[in-house]
Amino acid sequence: MMSKNKWYEQVENQGDLAVSTRIRLARNLKDYPFSSKLTADKINCINRAVWDAVPDKKDFDYIELCDLNKAQRLALCEQHLISPEFAEKNDGHAIIMNKDRSVCIMLCEEDHIRIQVLCAGFALEKAYKTADAIETELEKKLTFAFDKDLGYLTECPTNLGTGMRASVMLHLPALEAANGIEALSRAVAKIGLTLRGTYGEGSGAAGSLYQLSNQITLGIDEKSAIENLSAVTKQVMDKELEARKTVGRDNLEDMVYRSLGILKSARMLSGAELSKHLSNLRLGGSMDMEDIPAPALINRLENELCAAAITAENPDCKTPEARDKFRAAKVREMLK
Repeated sequence: MMSKNKWYEQVENQGDLAVSTRIRLARNLKDYPFSSKLTADKINCINRAVWDAVPDKKDFDYIELCDLNKAQRLALCEQHLISPEFAEKNDGHAIIMNKDRSVCIMLCEEDHIRIQVLCAGFALEKAYKTADAIETELEKKLTFAFDKDLGYLTECPTNLGTGMRASVMLHLPALEAANGIEALSRAVAKIGLTLRGTYGEGSGAAGSLYQLSNQITLGIDEKSAIENLSAVTKQVMDKELEARKTVGRDNLEDMVYRSLGILKSARMLSGAELSKHLSNLRLGGSMDMEDIPAPALINRLENELCAAAITAENPDCKTPEARDKFRAAKVREMLK
C-alpha cells in the first residue's frame, strides 16, 4: 500500500465540500514540433532537456512509462496524476513526480510539458503558486513556444493563451440527490466553466465528486481565471449547503452510520460501494457526527483502494472478487 504523507492527507480549508484542487499548465518547447509529430529521438531530447532543467532533483523521480506495468499506469490515472491517453504511450514517454505526488509533469503527452499540481481542499492560489514556481524554474533553461497575441502555443487550440486548466473537486451529494447537477452544469457553462464527473469529460461522479474547472484560456490571464473559478466555487458550495438543510438530520445520521457500519464489517466491497459510503462519511464529518473518520483517512481510502492501485501493489488480486475481498479487509483494518 502507498506510504503515508501523500498530498491528499493534508486536508485544508473546506475539506468536505472542496476535496481537492488541481492546476495544470501546458507548455511546448519553441524549436520542436508538437507532440503528435515527434519522433522517438525528439521525445528523448525533450525528456532530457526538461529533466536537466528541474532543480533539486533529489525531491523528484524521473520515471519512464515503459518501466511501469499496466496496473501501475492505471493506478496513476485513478489518482488523477496522468491521463488515460498518456497511460497507453511508450516510446520513451516519461513523467517527473515528486515524493508526495502533489506534482506530476507529463512529458510529451498532448503537449511537450504538462505541469500538474494537486492540493488537498480548496487551495487554488496555493496550487497555482506552486505550478508557476516550477514553470519559472524550467524556463531558466528552456524556451517555451509563445506568441505575443495568442499567448502560449499549444497543440489543441482550446488551450491557447494561458495554457492553464484549474479545477476544484467538489463533494455535492445533496445537489445530486435533488437532481440539481444538470441545471448547475448549464449555469456554469454560461460563464466559461464546466462541471464534469470525477475523472473528467464523459465520466460519472464516483462518491458524488464533481470537477468544476475553467474552459476559457484565451484572452484572460491566470489571475482572473482563478478568481472567477474561486468565486463560482464558493457559490456552488453555498448551494450544496442550502440543499443539505432540506434533508432531516435524523435521516442523514441514519444514512451516515449505516455506511460506517457497512465499511467496518463488510467482507466484500466494490470500488463503487466504497465511494458511495465514503461520500456519506464525508457528509457526516461535515455535520460533526461522532466516530466519523478524519478527512485525511477518508481521502486515503478513496485514493489508495481503487482497482488498479490494489492490483499494482498486490499482483495476486487479479480478479474483481479478489480486489473486493482485499478492499474490504483493508478498510476494516484502517477503520479500527
